[in-house]
Amino acid sequence: MRIVLTGAANGLGKEIAKIIPATHLICIDKVQLSLDLIQQRILVKDGGILEFKQCDLSAVNWIRSSNVLNFSRYGPVDFLINCAGENHINYLQWLSLDAWDYVMNVNVRAPCFLVKQLLPNLRSSQGSVVNIISNAAFDPMTATIPYCASKAALLMLTKQLARELTKIHGVNVWGIAPNKLINTKMSQYINRIVPQVRGWDAEETSRQYRSSHLRDEEIHPAKLAKFIVDTLPHSRHLSGCIIPYGV
Repeated sequence: MRIVLTGAANGLGKEIAKIIPATHLICIDKVQLSLDLIQQRILVKDGGILEFKQCDLSAVNWIRSSNVLNFSRYGPVDFLINCAGENHINYLQWLSLDAWDYVMNVNVRAPCFLVKQLLPNLRSSQGSVVNIISNAAFDPMTATIPYCASKAALLMLTKQLARELTKIHGVNVWGIAPNKLINTKMSQYINRIVPQVRGWDAEETSRQYRSSHLRDEEIHPAKLAKFIVDTLPHSRHLSGCIIPYGV
């Protein structure tokens, strides 16, 4: 099984990479993969391949040049999992054009054009695309304009791609929208910046986080990764669906 995964260097993507049953796993990230990920790829064995492509998904060169990622040399791809994501927290009056473009390019443009580049590979296997969205696609959040807008756009992109690709090409496209994860690079950024931007002290920060979850808990990336991997075999019946995850 050949699988392409973005954002494998950190957080949820890294947890997916550890357990996904791929014989050929192609990881795309701007950050070099750490050795412990390679060591924990127990399922990539007996001639299996773990391949890393270093690529800045916020840039445009990989879209304009087929040689940057060069998927043409691969055969069928069973799954593309768009897990890479970026966030930027600030109020509108201090939002820069660069920050807006960076978040939108990684969270929306990159998934769209990765699907385009991989379409021949996915079509030949009747494969599937899984987009990692967010509960931010449904709920506006203070001082998080580009992130919420990009995730809402990714939600609609997922539905649009499913409408276009499933009947015509046999490619399934679905997404999962989790609540805030714990102990990831992004959650650490959120925990550091949100109180500063919103002027919360430690007590108010804790109260706000607890009140936003029905069970007073955040999602552990390893648990979500297992849910995603366990759900992959059902992709044929999920095309066009967005699965909420977490309370």
